Amino acid sequence: MNRVALVVTVVVATGMVSSAVVAPVLAAGAEESGLERRGGDAPLEAASGSAPMAAGSGQAAVRSTAGAGAQRQQSQHAQLQQEQEDAVEEGVDEGIEIVQSQGVEVTQEQRAAAIDGALESVSQHQEADVEQVQQATAGAVHGALVQDQQVDVEQVQAVVGGATDGALAQNQTANATQMQSATWGAAHGAIAQKQRATVDQLQVATRGAAAGATREAGENDVGKAGTIREAAQGAAYGVIEQYQNVTVEQRQQVTLEHVQSAAAGASAGALVGAVQEQRVDVEQVQRVTIKQVQQAAMGAARGALVQRQEVSVEQTQAAARGAGKGSLEQIQRVEIEQVQRISITQIQEASFGAAKGSISQSQEATVEQIQAAAEGSAGGVLVQRQEVSITQVQSAATGAAAGAVSSAVQNQVVDIEQIQAAARGAGQGAVTQVQIVSVVQVQVLAEGASAGALSQAQEATAEQIQAAASGTCLAVGEQIQTQEVSVTQLQEIAETTATDTATTAAEQDIEDADELVSVAAEDVEERLEEDEEEPADEPVDEADDEGEDEGDEEAPPEPEATLSVAGQTGDGTTLTVDEASASVDYYLAVSYDDETATSDDFDADETAENATLELEPPLEEDATVDVEVRAAEDDAVLASETIEYTVELEEPTPEATLSVADQTGNGTTLTVDEASASVDYYLTASYDDVTVETDSIEADEALENASIELEPPLEENATVDVEVRAAEDDAVLANETIEYAVELEEPTPVANVTFTDQTSNGTNVTVDSVEAPDGGFVAVYDADALEVGDVDDLTVDDLEPESVIGVSDALEAGETENVTVDLFDVPGLEFDEESLEEGEHTLLAVAHRDTDEDESFGYAETDGDADEPYLEDDETAVADDAVVTVEPAEPETPDEPVEADGDEAEPAEPEVEFLNCTAVEISGEVDAIEYTQQFYATDGLDEETATPQVPWEQLADGNGTTIVRIGPEERAFEDDDTRVVQIEDRGAYPAENDRSSILASIALADDQGEFEQAIDNPDAEDCLEDVRPIRPELTVEETTPTDDGIDVTFGYENPNENPIVAQSAFVEGTTADEPPEELASGTSTFTVEWTPESDDERLVWEVDLSSHGYDEPATVATPTAGEVAPLEGQESPDSENQSNGVAG
Repeated sequence: MNRVALVVTVVVATGMVSSAVVAPVLAAGAEESGLERRGGDAPLEAASGSAPMAAGSGQAAVRSTAGAGAQRQQSQHAQLQQEQEDAVEEGVDEGIEIVQSQGVEVTQEQRAAAIDGALESVSQHQEADVEQVQQATAGAVHGALVQDQQVDVEQVQAVVGGATDGALAQNQTANATQMQSATWGAAHGAIAQKQRATVDQLQVATRGAAAGATREAGENDVGKAGTIREAAQGAAYGVIEQYQNVTVEQRQQVTLEHVQSAAAGASAGALVGAVQEQRVDVEQVQRVTIKQVQQAAMGAARGALVQRQEVSVEQTQAAARGAGKGSLEQIQRVEIEQVQRISITQIQEASFGAAKGSISQSQEATVEQIQAAAEGSAGGVLVQRQEVSITQVQSAATGAAAGAVSSAVQNQVVDIEQIQAAARGAGQGAVTQVQIVSVVQVQVLAEGASAGALSQAQEATAEQIQAAASGTCLAVGEQIQTQEVSVTQLQEIAETTATDTATTAAEQDIEDADELVSVAAEDVEERLEEDEEEPADEPVDEADDEGEDEGDEEAPPEPEATLSVAGQTGDGTTLTVDEASASVDYYLAVSYDDETATSDDFDADETAENATLELEPPLEEDATVDVEVRAAEDDAVLASETIEYTVELEEPTPEATLSVADQTGNGTTLTVDEASASVDYYLTASYDDVTVETDSIEADEALENASIELEPPLEENATVDVEVRAAEDDAVLANETIEYAVELEEPTPVANVTFTDQTSNGTNVTVDSVEAPDGGFVAVYDADALEVGDVDDLTVDDLEPESVIGVSDALEAGETENVTVDLFDVPGLEFDEESLEEGEHTLLAVAHRDTDEDESFGYAETDGDADEPYLEDDETAVADDAVVTVEPAEPETPDEPVEADGDEAEPAEPEVEFLNCTAVEISGEVDAIEYTQQFYATDGLDEETATPQVPWEQLADGNGTTIVRIGPEERAFEDDDTRVVQIEDRGAYPAENDRSSILASIALADDQGEFEQAIDNPDAEDCLEDVRPIRPELTVEETTPTDDGIDVTFGYENPNENPIVAQSAFVEGTTADEPPEELASGTSTFTVEWTPESDDERLVWEVDLSSHGYDEPATVATPTAGEVAPLEGQESPDSENQSNGVAG
């Protein structure tokens, strides 16, 4: 298939991804039936009939065909039937829907690439039905995308196109469900190698793997989706992995066409091997798992590409097919306890060795001979002994297959069963003796035995050939333990012994394996004895002896070696060799970037397993590495492999800094002085089982004086853990523990207005109190004119400047009480009336700022631009409303006629009204007043009656209004025609309004200057409760027994600013000491000596607070004397430091 694609090859670490991902539910096919494969052993049909690009054609050729490819693609798409086009899109969407449900995000570009790849393949298989097209496409898309979200569009197009092409080529033999499984496995296996392979390699691998698995699934009626998937997956993965280890020179013989054929043969062989006729009891039916299928296919695919000579694609396919089939067939032959000891790695290496050995002798061999040899050797080596290594398994399989093919060619053996028997027997016998021989000997032993046994194919049966090969390996392996035998001699002995043993078996009709082991043992023993005892038949001329000896001396055998090393990923400092050995002393060498690293020497026939070589200097980037086995004597290269080494450097350990100090704050924020990290990070603060965190900060971004919001805020001092954490995994990178001291800020004063219902003469009103934090005014509005609803919802827009009917003088910052506001006198406004009409009026009192600080109300004059209202947090005005009642004016009394003696009529009596606890309003003529102020002094309730010295003649008309109130100092002044008399506060204990006295009564002077009956404040009793001291608390701090009695430490807390002087006494208990009569402000203690007279006695301290406004005294009592120190020597539960007194 010709594709137009931009190929980008990035070599990074990748590994085989397990197929644990759940595939779409597939319709169940027929059960494994053991049907013979109807297609025989012929090579699989090439998918689509279109070979991949030849090796070396290069990517430039792909790019140069872009225009033609696009035209050809348009032509192909135009030929598609509409149903198939719809089926392709439905299949792509079905696959995408599955992977999206598993958390994978799929881009529109990936979807378009999948459609393009599938459409091009489908265009070449128009005989495929709609269901086959849809299911094959769905499987390929699912397999390609489920593993990795970072698959680029060219890879998606190549993998989906290759897999659907391979599967649909078998549309005459397989159903849609089998196709879906095959394309899923092929795409999944190939895409796992996407970092190491080009799009051409991905395409041919998926095409071959899908074709082979689909063909065999259809031919053998395989209905198990997992088995089909794993066969295709292992084959695709294996061929790509092995192809990366093929050198540039070898790629002249191993082309991409070989890659496709190897994948097809491996997947087919593994699948057919897994469903062959059962030879075990029913309880052993689980002997072939899907992972074994995958590993068999992978090993067979890799082994088929290990070649050094011209090999046809048919031979490549045959080798892979036979190796994959043979290993899995053997799994079904062995006993169940042996199956559990056969690892999937051994299965893979058995398949690898079998394919490698069978194809190594392929110049003259037929595909049937190659496949039979591979199949037999792969099965033979999996008899499994627990001490057999994977390299020995591979060597035995390689030798057995090579010997069988060589002998089959030489002796023109065409009986497949005999070839299989020779390879199987040799492989089985060789691994039985591996614990006492080297891997080189294992290989030549198996090769010689299989060749020799098969040479007697004209006389011996398959069973005899197999038994002869196996018996020879057992016998020879046993005998050579006591003999010095070279590798060449070992192969010769094995081959001749197997030949004689097979001849004997045929002549004497022997098929028993144990009997043939004895025959072979006798034969090899005789041969070894003959080699040791060869006497000279004739005298030797001494003159010629030296020369003859030189001419007849046998040349030493060529050193032999094995090497197994895989492509690997590491940090560039070490490289691991899986296994190596040689027939001479040797060492390992690794060459890279003009550098060479070597190991220590190994002895001859010593096997190096998992040997680690230090790479110095280390690799810093991906590289091609040459690994060699070299002779220690002359540094000759005995074996070599070229691998790809992918460097994956460990992520550096994240670093972080944190600087945060103990601090004091209001509990809402915490300040970090400095913080930074080499990765993305965030800060946390943990306190009181609460953890708060900041937003993520980018790597290397330093923070200075960063604030962390504490929510909920700290309410008391606390220990706080501060941490720098990695944003990716929340790992703690740095941490500090600090002490946080909470100091709550004094609440910011807020504006407030209190305006209560009242009676007025219509010319002024009194606002109870105004809190203006920054100073200002209180303005009175006509609420009826504003037509406002609830005063709590009043906004600035509701306040019309022309509705102001009165405003106070400028107010100082803070609270001002009893503010008199004259009506109808507002700067900037003119009024027709001078007072409110009789009746009830709803007025609003609104607090205003003095924004221009000129102490003149300019809100009305500037139409609201200056001196705007104070606002609440919700942007409503600070205001209060009240109903002001204007009573009818009493009719004027006509002037009384002047009496004869000239006396005038008497003026009306003044009216007195207490406004609150500290103020009284007097309407009418006032010439003098006498007040009584009540308060609590430190020693109790007190009062002061006095007449303030007021310059009445200097104030307003005495017939107006007079306000008498308690304030911080004594003074008299005029406020808008209202006389204000302020008397000094004498109390010791301030209330919440900072007043510590009450105005208890007021008396007015009559015409003669005598004071009339005092008028009492009706709320005096309640007012006194507000200014009494806060009740002190008494405690027993400690009781300590002494020789003379008990020392008792009492304590008290006086929360008031001033001391409390009161009667204090011990009302119960025996003591000569006296308690204090003055309780100082704050906390204090004192100690007395208590000499109880009985165990029931308590020492009780009482403070009489009746003079300070409390009916009940403050009391505290110790525990009983018996609880503290029993009088009769009985030990108390805790005779020291008793402190649990009883307070009252």
